[in-house]
Amino acid sequence: MLYDNGFGTFLQEDMNRFAELTLGDIPQRSVKRYALYFLAGAMFNTTIQWLKSGARESPRTMVRAFIKMLSQDFGELGGLDD
Repeated sequence: MLYDNGFGTFLQEDMNRFAELTLGDIPQRSVKRYALYFLAGAMFNTTIQWLKSGARESPRTMVRAFIKMLSQDFGELGGLDD
C-alpha cells in the first residue's frame, strides 16, 4: 500500500541504506559504488513485484531466484557489452 500511494522513494531509500550497511562502504570516487545501488534497485523492484503479485512464492524461493538472477549473463539484452 505504501508503494501504491507514492511512498516508493522512501522504500527505495531504505533499501539503499540496507545495501550500504550490508555490503559495506565504497569510496565515493570508485565506480564500483554503482554496483551497490544496481543491486539495491534490483532487490527493491523484485520485492515490490513479488508483493504486488500476492507473495505467492515463499521468501526462500525468492531468495534462491534472486541469487540465480544475479548469476545470469545479461549481456544479451542488447547494448550492455559496449
